Amino acid sequence: MFKGFEARVIQHEYDHLIGLQFYDRLHHNDNEYEKIKDKLAEIRKGKIPEVTYPVIKTTKIEKS
Repeated sequence: MFKGFEARVIQHEYDHLIGLQFYDRLHHNDNEYEKIKDKLAEIRKGKIPEVTYPVIKTTKIEKS
């Protein structure tokens, strides 16, 4: 049995094998789909949004 991230990866790839994309699942929840439908329309037109990732601050750990 898979859990967490591995489970999500397997589900994601299985969905591709059966012809589903992530937004196909959103249609079952109209509120979630409404939040992203404009962005999806832009992506379908070939306009890929720039993705920014948060900066993760790390603390150097000194050996004792």
